[in-house]
Amino acid sequence: MFKSTIFTNANIETGKNEECPHDSLLVTENIIVKLGTLEECKALAEKKVTIIDCENKSLTPGFIDAHNHVTLLGASLRASKFHYPAVSCINDVVDVVKKASEQKEKGEWIRGWGLDYGKFPNATPPTRFDLDKVSPDHPVAIVHYTGHYVLVNSKALEIAGIDDSIEDPKGGRFIRDEQGRLTGLAQDAAQQMVVPTSVKVKHHGPDIGYDTPTEELVGDIQCASDALRAVGVTTVVDPQVTTREMVGLVRAQHEGGLGVRTVCMYLSNHLEALIETGIHEPFGNDFLAIGPVKYYCDGAIVGGTAAFTEPLNNRPDGFTGALYWEKDEELAESLNITHTTGFQFGIHTQGDRAHDIMLDSVEAILKKHPRVDHRHRIEHSGYPRPDQVTRIAEYGMVPITQPGQLREAGLNLVDNYGEDRASRIYPLREFLDNGIEAVISSDAFVQSFNPLSTCRGAVERISDDGRDMGKAQRITMKEAIMCHTYFAAKSFFWEDRIGSLEEGKRADIILFDRDILHEDPAKLLDVKVEITMLDGQVVYTA
Repeated sequence: MFKSTIFTNANIETGKNEECPHDSLLVTENIIVKLGTLEECKALAEKKVTIIDCENKSLTPGFIDAHNHVTLLGASLRASKFHYPAVSCINDVVDVVKKASEQKEKGEWIRGWGLDYGKFPNATPPTRFDLDKVSPDHPVAIVHYTGHYVLVNSKALEIAGIDDSIEDPKGGRFIRDEQGRLTGLAQDAAQQMVVPTSVKVKHHGPDIGYDTPTEELVGDIQCASDALRAVGVTTVVDPQVTTREMVGLVRAQHEGGLGVRTVCMYLSNHLEALIETGIHEPFGNDFLAIGPVKYYCDGAIVGGTAAFTEPLNNRPDGFTGALYWEKDEELAESLNITHTTGFQFGIHTQGDRAHDIMLDSVEAILKKHPRVDHRHRIEHSGYPRPDQVTRIAEYGMVPITQPGQLREAGLNLVDNYGEDRASRIYPLREFLDNGIEAVISSDAFVQSFNPLSTCRGAVERISDDGRDMGKAQRITMKEAIMCHTYFAAKSFFWEDRIGSLEEGKRADIILFDRDILHEDPAKLLDVKVEITMLDGQVVYTA
């Protein structure tokens, strides 16, 4: 006999930006059977039924984080922490490395995450020479919070066989001091040259995935899954999967450590291998699947390497950002192959110069090979100009944005691009008003993986230090929930099974401890999840 659960006396947010006239919801096995009154739900329930009184609290679909590096999130949660404000100056960085070195055997790697030196005094970054003072015998690799820089010490460079004579690779560069010496900071594609990795992605993107034993990867995935379920996330799209991460994800699923639905975006350097498999469309099951192909066009918006038509605000050398593909035509041809093979793709695109390159490629592809409802994704779509927003709508593309960065990295964005450009980064109001079904997501590990933090960024658009980050681009809380659930599911063609509270869909359901729709946005981070239900099973309780 199946078991039924009835949630009653709830403020039901369906995820579709509509008013719900019902206060009760019936789940039997793993399916939402009925939205109605308590009596209507009881009439359809199995004899074995649990009734949960929600006391006028919010009941929502499970949140879908459509851009979440789940394996790297787990690694960041388990590694040495370098996040601001706990680490707010070079001396703090050195102290964390020193403590880590005291706990490790000679020669063992020290791995860290979250470095945000842009908030240090005078925004001065630490160098390998600072790390060498306390860790001459341990190789050190500290990932910048954006994932587009890594700081290593001299021991790590020695292991990599790199010295000051090294040339910058395509799509990346080594930061040097006034004497031309390597400082230890490697940007974008240069990262994979200093961090041991079994997958060489070259100019196809940054690669900060350490070579770790499979059992460690499984542990990272389980750690991330537990953390995500506790904040109401039941599905993620991992936007950069290689053969390294897939091994861990498959094993984690077999061993029960994969605790959230996961859709994998294979990096574009795997395109030829994917085509050879004959898998040219979404493939897998409801808990582990292959989705769009992931491309990179330019660098990071918060890291100051996004490609703009005008120079960055804080760069007297006229730097306008970095591109991963040396020739625009090569990117366009690869995207064309992906499209004509039948795949959906998602392309990391941040600055307006990158948007021009990407949109010109897509325009040419669709003119030559029109395809109804392709849903090609723009990963981030940080700074599209108004004319580019019009083109995004015309081509039927789906922006996957991260408005939580407006709050967490507002100072960084203003410093890099100036107030005018910073105020229209992630122009969600403009997207929605143009009929674009934009998604909001976290890009965790880059920012908080709590969906209410992401919603707050979209609704408030105020930085942590009180800056106006473009209030004209605000959206409502109801719209934010839709962008983080229903539109998120649509972005990878799963809206038929998850993303909204509707009869016949999978029972991925979140009960919060209050009415989030009417909560002061400034207090959203005080809201707690009471129950997370995934596929009809309660997987988290407060």
